[in-house]
Amino acid sequence: MDMFIRIVLVAVLVLALWRMFGSLRRTKRREDKGAEIQRKLAELRKKRDEE
Repeated sequence: MDMFIRIVLVAVLVLALWRMFGSLRRTKRREDKGAEIQRKLAELRKKRDEE
């Protein structure tokens, strides 16, 4: 029974770490997308001001 409890604890720990790193990746991807949108908007404003 002791080995079963260890296996369950390790599985729970692995799943928790997997979810944590997954959420960090999603947050990073959103920040990158936001920066890209801001850059494109700046380019469009510059183009509009030149015309």
